[in-house]
Amino acid sequence: MAYQLGIYRLHDKTQYSLNRVSYEEGKLFKWMMAEYKAAISWADFQERTAKTIVEAAGKVEDVKRRAGDLSFRWEWYFLYRIRSDLLRNVGIRTDELPGELSEMIISEEKG
Repeated sequence: MAYQLGIYRLHDKTQYSLNRVSYEEGKLFKWMMAEYKAAISWADFQERTAKTIVEAAGKVEDVKRRAGDLSFRWEWYFLYRIRSDLLRNVGIRTDELPGELSEMIISEEKG
């Protein structure tokens, strides 16, 4: 079972399609979004999400390395990158950081 969650756009305009993520990745993404909404500060969101997402990213890196992809780094895992963007957005939303919120979820453009 795969989720159809749309496209996530980071503040640097990098986009990740969330329309074919695995069930586990979809659950993690939805959990992260709920934590984002509940977070009262940058540190609160960091504490709520860092360990879980870093562990998930590490597991993906392990799988890829066992499959022969030695170039993949856990820091590049899309959920880790999205979590970093959400962390930034929490800081902006709570006036702890300057900047503008990223677009986050956008609908797919029809070409």
